[in-house]
Amino acid sequence: MQKQNQIIHYSLQLIILLFCCVTAQTTTYLFCFFKNNGEDGMHLAYSLNGESFTALNSDQSLIKPQLGKDRLMRDPSIVRGPDNIFHLVWTTGWNDRCIGYANSKDLITWSKQDSIFVMKNEPTAKNCWAPEIFYDAASDQYIIIWSTTIPGKFPETRASCDNGGNHRLYYVTSKDLKKFSETKLFYDPGFNCIDGFLAKDENRYVLVLKNETCTDAVKGFIAAKNFRIAFADAVTGPFGNLTGVLSTGGDWVEGPSMVKIGDAWYLYYDIYGKGRYGIRKSKDFKTWSGGADNMTKPNGARHGTVFAVTGFIADKGEKTGFRWEATSLQRQNQEKLSHAPSFFVARETLFYNNKSSIFQMVRVFSIDGKLLCELKPGFKGDGTLKLALVMRAPHGVMLIDATGVTGRFSTKLVW
Repeated sequence: MQKQNQIIHYSLQLIILLFCCVTAQTTTYLFCFFKNNGEDGMHLAYSLNGESFTALNSDQSLIKPQLGKDRLMRDPSIVRGPDNIFHLVWTTGWNDRCIGYANSKDLITWSKQDSIFVMKNEPTAKNCWAPEIFYDAASDQYIIIWSTTIPGKFPETRASCDNGGNHRLYYVTSKDLKKFSETKLFYDPGFNCIDGFLAKDENRYVLVLKNETCTDAVKGFIAAKNFRIAFADAVTGPFGNLTGVLSTGGDWVEGPSMVKIGDAWYLYYDIYGKGRYGIRKSKDFKTWSGGADNMTKPNGARHGTVFAVTGFIADKGEKTGFRWEATSLQRQNQEKLSHAPSFFVARETLFYNNKSSIFQMVRVFSIDGKLLCELKPGFKGDGTLKLALVMRAPHGVMLIDATGVTGRFSTKLVW
């Protein structure tokens, strides 16, 4: 009886931090992309070598668009912040003055989608295309760059083709992706440009962009549709003179993204006229190897971003085809939790077994007080409550309150 009372009066305060320190040693490369016109949302694929990508979630989108006039999710870009939250931005439509934003802790459950009205002070702006999000550790802030045509600006490069498109790159910065700086011109290369992408190479920043010049016989413009590169000492520039054209075998290309694998930078690009993807590789941004059609990807994948992650586990037993590995701190605390009465942990899942009838009621709450689950005496089933610990509760937190006849067992899982 004394032992039983000790069990009933057992009290535990447990804090488990999700992704506070990802310990998985294997780096996985994820590719977020869209299909068709972007009407069904953002898709994901993964690769262990950065060259052969396999679709996740049965090649279905993991988040569907809810914003913009056209309700599209084109040109998705994802970055993982220092808080290990994934931040997604995208093109919401062909003629919107905003970009889309959402975040997720696991790339499966997503926050409410928000429109960032980056061109709210430019009423004549025609669009906001291909936003790219980058986290700059040196300044501890996010920067989002995109391309926009503002009629009347840069008249020297305006052409009669491509619906008068005459884009330049613009940007905003933010500490929290809730409040943003004023929109400013990011880079003017002296020609119509889109699809800017940022990376950091040791102490310098690298900008890759697409020359979007189209053929205009009157002005003497010849279509380019190729990539150029510039460098800067700070994330907001100023970026210096452009390098020469980065050869892609004469193909018209778009949607560049870069990841460093080993000692080489991999530049991924969409050969949109042929439905293929290519990879160019370089150690110094001067000498390049590789080329068209050397990337294996899901059929129909278009203009996306490749990014590196740790903690990723491909798992066919999961509906989405993947899950996230528990951190060392999680594993330590799961071991502690397993000693609590009627609770145990296996494969990042919390189980509560009521067969011992120690507790008369079990409630599970979110951190904001919302009741997620309640079990009372006589609940159906085998007396087992199963809760997936990896990113299942709103705001990433579950509070468990188990009440017994003469005592209470409570846990706080900041997950």
